[in-house]
Amino acid sequence: MSRIVRPWEGTEYESRYRGVKLFILGEAHYGSGEPTESETEDIINRLAIKSQFRFFNRVIRLVTGTPGWISPEKKSEFWHSVAFANLIQSFPGDRARIRPVDDMWSQGFAALEQSLNELKPDLILTLGLELERRLPLHLKERWRFCHVQHPSSYGFRYEDWTPIVTAGLQAAATARVAEKMPATQEEPWLGFGIRIDFDATLDDDQLHRHVCQFLQEVVESQNLGYHGVGRNVDGFINAVAEVAVKPAQRLRVIDWAARHPAVESFTVTQLRLEAD
Repeated sequence: MSRIVRPWEGTEYESRYRGVKLFILGEAHYGSGEPTESETEDIINRLAIKSQFRFFNRVIRLVTGTPGWISPEKKSEFWHSVAFANLIQSFPGDRARIRPVDDMWSQGFAALEQSLNELKPDLILTLGLELERRLPLHLKERWRFCHVQHPSSYGFRYEDWTPIVTAGLQAAATARVAEKMPATQEEPWLGFGIRIDFDATLDDDQLHRHVCQFLQEVVESQNLGYHGVGRNVDGFINAVAEVAVKPAQRLRVIDWAARHPAVESFTVTQLRLEAD
C-alpha cells in the first residue's frame, strides 16, 4: 500500500532541532470518512500551532522540558523545527481510544518507511509503547529510535520520560558529529576516543558494578581497546572510563553512555589507533 497521508515537515526541519533532524511519530488521526493527503499538515497548522490543543502542547513539553503555558511563537518555532506523522493511514474510528486493527499497522509501517527514506531523520521519537512493540526489526536496525509512553495515556509523567528524550537527542547529535569524521583510506588507524564520566555520587561499590557492566556489555562484546577507569586524585570528581574505538564500533558505546542512568556525561574525540 502506498502512503496516503503526507508527514508534516517544518520549514526549519533541515536546520535541525538541537543538532538533530527529529521525526516525531504518533499513532493515528480520528474522524469519519477517509483522511486527505494533507490531513497531518492541516492538523499541525490548525491544532498544534494555532490552538491550545492538549496533546500537541504535551509533546512540546515532553521534548523541550519546559513546563507551563506555551506561547504561539514558541509553538510555531517548535513545530517548524521538526517533522511529524501518525503511523496509521486511515481513521480507526470517529473518536480516540478506538484501536487500529492489524492491517492498519502493517500498512502504516510501509508508509512510514517511505517517509523515513524521504526525510532521513537522525532520530525518530515514537509516542506510545505499542508503537515500540510493533516496530519491525528492519526499521529498528536501520534507524535510531527513542520510545516513550504516549503523552495522553494514564500515568504519563514528564519527569519519567523527558530525560529519555534528552538522552536520545544527545546521542543522535553526538553520533552525527562522529559520523562526519570517518576514517580515510590513507589513515586506516584513525578512530575515536570516548570518555565516559560517571555520577560523582556513586560509592566505590556502585562504581565497580557499573564499570563491570560496561566492560561486559560493551568492551568485551566489541573487543575495544579499554584504557581504564578511576577517580581524580582527590577522589571527589566523577569516575572516568576511556575507550579507544574504531569507527564502526563508536555508535554502540555512544548509545550505551547516552542511556545509562549512572553516566553523567560523555565526550567523543578523534584520535589515532595503532594499526592492527
